[in-house]
Amino acid sequence: MSTIRLQTNQHQLIANVRHAFTPNSMLGELLQNARRAQASHIQVVADGNTLIVSDNGTGIADLQTLIFIAESGWDPALKERENAFGLGVLSTLYFAKHLSVHSGNHAFHAATATIIRGDAIEVYPTRSHTGTEIRLDGVQSPIPALTLQEWVGGQLGRLCEAFPVRVSLNGVDIDRPLVDADLPWRQTSVGQVLLDLGADP
Repeated sequence: MSTIRLQTNQHQLIANVRHAFTPNSMLGELLQNARRAQASHIQVVADGNTLIVSDNGTGIADLQTLIFIAESGWDPALKERENAFGLGVLSTLYFAKHLSVHSGNHAFHAATATIIRGDAIEVYPTRSHTGTEIRLDGVQSPIPALTLQEWVGGQLGRLCEAFPVRVSLNGVDIDRPLVDADLPWRQTSVGQVLLDLGADP
């Protein structure tokens, strides 16, 4: 009698993971990671083909967790509460040509194709940095008629309407109209909802 067991083609899996992401979800994942790191301000810079997302959160103790499929590095309570699967920064690999990360007093940078291939990436000590800075080079706007800055601005406007952390783009704060404490949010079994009961049916 023979036996079989679940196996994985690692390289094919990594290649196929790209289909789980869109440029829109990539930006949302980066914001959520900064929020989970208890950041009070997320600064986004879009310039030419470069996108930088930096925060003043707790930082990343082990940079390996950024490129470790299905291992997020978050504490068990947060993983259970938010289903943090450990795919956030991986989403960036499919939409940029180069990734640089600086958190605390260590950093790495590499071509995204090199990371996807599974090559060893050197993590090196560097000047201390509060929070985490993720820099993506070679990013294209998914909408050819818009510059990267215009596209990012539109996405942040949508993503940040109720986002609990201050976010700025190129030094200008993104409006967050739904974080007003005076709004009549209602607690339900599926979370908080905002209903305008006085609106025209």
